[in-house]
Amino acid sequence: AKDANEALLNGLDLESYIQQATVVPHDRLVSFADLRSEVLHELLEPDLYKGAAIPSLPRFTKLIKGFRRGELTVLTGPTGSGKTTFLGQISLDLAEQGINVLWGSFEIKNTRLLHKLMKQYSRDALPDITQPDAKEKLNALADRFEGLPMQFLRFHGGS
Repeated sequence: AKDANEALLNGLDLESYIQQATVVPHDRLVSFADLRSEVLHELLEPDLYKGAAIPSLPRFTKLIKGFRRGELTVLTGPTGSGKTTFLGQISLDLAEQGINVLWGSFEIKNTRLLHKLMKQYSRDALPDITQPDAKEKLNALADRFEGLPMQFLRFHGGS
């Protein structure tokens, strides 16, 4: 039978098939029993599993217990809701601790993103470009920023 409906129409006893069913092992599936000791270890030793703190956002760090290696965190929201600004701050905090950061934006080009990140990194207004020393100050900021362990994927939007 191609499906349960056809099996019922053909008079097959589906309940007996279900009663006889057994768990088929699969290398991509685990049970609690498989992970029990690791879970208990995490519960008993929580300090060993804290992630990287976000110094500029202590309440946020307390809430999520930091960002842990090997985990993916996805942030979504409508355009203009502050996702890029928020993630920029987190990225800068992590990078300033020497933690590698990777950006892959679907909404903003890397040049625009880096412009925003440099503004946040400066912790002040960028130099006034009408001032004679503006280029020198921007280059000094760029030199410091370039030393951060941040990388950017070469795509944007649907490409």
